Amino acid sequence: MLRTRVGYAGGVKRDPTYDNMGDHTEVVEVLFDSAQISYEKLLEVFWSAHNPAGRIWSRQYRNVILYVGERQKELAEFSLKTIQDRLGTPVKSQIEHLDTFYPAERYHQKYSLRRHGRLFNELVRQFGSEEAALDSTLAARINGHLGGYGGRKDLEKNLEKSGLSVEGRQRLKKSIEGRLR
Repeated sequence: MLRTRVGYAGGVKRDPTYDNMGDHTEVVEVLFDSAQISYEKLLEVFWSAHNPAGRIWSRQYRNVILYVGERQKELAEFSLKTIQDRLGTPVKSQIEHLDTFYPAERYHQKYSLRRHGRLFNELVRQFGSEEAALDSTLAARINGHLGGYGGRKDLEKNLEKSGLSVEGRQRLKKSIEGRLR
């Protein structure tokens, strides 16, 4: 993944905010390099991260794939059918066209990373600004590790080219030890 951002999409209200979301859903925008990871693999991650047959609690928290272009639509619909056939029950996760993505407020971006203040501050210094740090591939990957995603091999690879200090690397490892596969 090159970058991730949290935000709002899937509704009609212009310029939603966390306190005034309207009919939007909280979503994650994923910018990826298809030479590194396929859209199909991202769909696998989506389906494995929730119960597709589970109850939809609200529009704000529903499970939805927002596609861009006909090819993504076809792949998303095929993946839904595959999951539905495997489960033998209707899938409640939805598939819709992405009209507009609205980034969430800055304080919502990279939530797991922000909770590790010294590590986050090191990235801000490394990238020269909070905005540049938040938009970096490294922040997306570290935030993912802190959120419990990725294995030991991924972590080692990311740390090797991270530019983090020895202390920063140790802090990250300590924060996620025991959750690595």
